[in-house]
Amino acid sequence: MFPADQGDGPFTAAPDTLRRLRAVAGLIDVTPHMLPHTFASVAGDLGFSDLTIGALLGRAARGITQGYVHIDAAQRRAANRVAEDIANRLEP
Repeated sequence: MFPADQGDGPFTAAPDTLRRLRAVAGLIDVTPHMLPHTFASVAGDLGFSDLTIGALLGRAARGITQGYVHIDAAQRRAANRVAEDIANRLEP
């Protein structure tokens, strides 16, 4: 979910960063698990399939069709649509 600042690994300071963000935003009860859960819930509300949502979360099974379908572009469009919807929900 969060890429490393350098290299190809994950962003390892995510728990510390999320703790600080929660404190600043006053969202003490929010857990790191809620981020992908919320993202998946919004994607479901928008009508994306379980397969697409799983792929967006990095949990999709790799199947034969992946060799024929350009999933990266579809995932990018879906992720952007979900992110736009979340941003719109957060605006006053």
